[in-house]
Amino acid sequence: MRKFYNVLSIILFSIFFYVIGLNSVLAADTCGYKEKNALNKIAGKVQANYEIITADDGKQSIAINVFNIPNEDIYVNVFADGYPSDTTESTTMLIYYNMTNNGSYQFLVNDIDHIVKYTIRVQSYSCSNFVRTFSIIKPKKNKFSDMDACKYQEVLDYFFCKEWITEEIKYDDKTVLDKIEKARIAKTTTTTTRCYSCELEEKEAKKLAEFNQLKTYLIIGISAGILIDILVIVVLLVRIKRYSL
Repeated sequence: MRKFYNVLSIILFSIFFYVIGLNSVLAADTCGYKEKNALNKIAGKVQANYEIITADDGKQSIAINVFNIPNEDIYVNVFADGYPSDTTESTTMLIYYNMTNNGSYQFLVNDIDHIVKYTIRVQSYSCSNFVRTFSIIKPKKNKFSDMDACKYQEVLDYFFCKEWITEEIKYDDKTVLDKIEKARIAKTTTTTTRCYSCELEEKEAKKLAEFNQLKTYLIIGISAGILIDILVIVVLLVRIKRYSL
């Protein structure tokens, strides 16, 4: 019997401490409606973007900017997904308001060979739940953009020739180069045909203008001739009438 009471006591104490711990967690994780609403408005203003940085020596890197962090109650948790396991880049980062310059924070990434998704979680000390989560994609340098095949004007904006890409190219090099060449030829042919058509239209318009000008001169000439003939006839009639008298 004593053993039964001992076991029962242990179970009751376990339940008691579990309830106390659960209440503590719930109390820490629970925010009022007004507080959550205010935090959501503030967190909605936090933004992030990237920019390409080119040093004087030509070396390129990428700057990640997180801005509009409003005050010391808000901090930002950054997670990077897409780097290889041996990367030297930081894959997690905490940004506190006292680390910012008027709410803006920038960190440089030297890696330009991988497409990386940065997940940004805006959190609050006064409310332990995540307030807002969003993400940006860091691009990588497209190796084809530096190749001779991409130096033609016709393909500078072609996907496979863009300098920075946020989607992996899933074709082998030969296939990509063939696609670039076909795109260039197609664009060149289209451009040449369009210009030739424009030239034909200009020639036709010029011919029409010359014809209209000639027609105008002809009408003026005929009208002038008729007028002169009428005047001659009138003069002759007047003279004949005088001689008759």
